[in-house]
Amino acid sequence: MPRDSSGTSLPDADPLPSPIEEAVATVEDQTRTLGADHPSTLAARQSLGTSLYEAGDLPRSIAELAATLDGQRRVLGADHPETLISRQLLGISLNKAGDVTRAIEELSATVDARTGALGAEHPDTLDVRYSLGTSLHKAGKYMRAIEELEATADAQLRTLGGDHPQTLRSRHSLGDSLRAAGDLSRAIDALGAALDGQTRILGADHPETLGSQRCLRKALDGGI
Repeated sequence: MPRDSSGTSLPDADPLPSPIEEAVATVEDQTRTLGADHPSTLAARQSLGTSLYEAGDLPRSIAELAATLDGQRRVLGADHPETLISRQLLGISLNKAGDVTRAIEELSATVDARTGALGAEHPDTLDVRYSLGTSLHKAGKYMRAIEELEATADAQLRTLGGDHPQTLRSRHSLGDSLRAAGDLSRAIDALGAALDGQTRILGADHPETLGSQRCLRKALDGGI
């Protein structure tokens, strides 16, 4: 039992709830008071799904995000911004879990919807297009990945600037897909540019900088 500065015993404090426990409690409270299909309840389920993803609990994350997406389609509509956020998050969770076929399906549909609603060069459209490109890479569809990631990087260069972290991230992923496809000259150019920018903007020891350094080394060593 802890003691204060005078040596007096203090009662044990209740442990703080984890972020997931808090998110579950919020969903349960809002379901009880507002109903399962209320937009606030669905937003809380979206947050729970995100917390589960961050905790590495991918099966529960996918289940929560899929249920959220179904509810938002019914209540808000398929093209509502919150619905599309849930669809992107579901695609990212599916990709992380290795279900790249379903991930590509969800992310492709989200790219199409956001392009129609926001335009091809809106940051939200480009963000999900990046996610689609990385899922295509994971599926071994390198040429399609290159197409998506090159278009994303070029648009981010125009709209965000060459030193924006998202532009640099896209150039890194483009370089990695070029390396995997055997286009080592272009891979070295893309990865070298990403590494230079990340070193300046993020620092030499940042995880993304180190990732570009490793990929560039592979490309320089023949793509192995």
